[in-house]
Amino acid sequence: PPGAEEPPARRPATVPAEAPPAWETVAAKVANDPCIRYTAGGKEFLQWMAQHAGDPDGWRELVNAVPAHWVGVIAPIAESVGKEWSLFAERLRSRQEAV
Repeated sequence: PPGAEEPPARRPATVPAEAPPAWETVAAKVANDPCIRYTAGGKEFLQWMAQHAGDPDGWRELVNAVPAHWVGVIAPIAESVGKEWSLFAERLRSRQEAV
């Protein structure tokens, strides 16, 4: 009818993205892959992941450990590390697409 307001547009329901598996849940399987297990690069990758991906949420407990006078130095470093992880994931995906 004239002058009647239209109902607000409904947004499509967003489906939350499935969380990726934790490194601990796939580390043993990855380590048993001969392509990784028996190559120097594969061994180096496993060591690197063990050091850097073991506790991805661990930073939450450390936020308050950084004194306020260091925040301006540490925050950009954290951002840089995050960007490097994103680049690592991007490069892995581009290799997968090339195969």
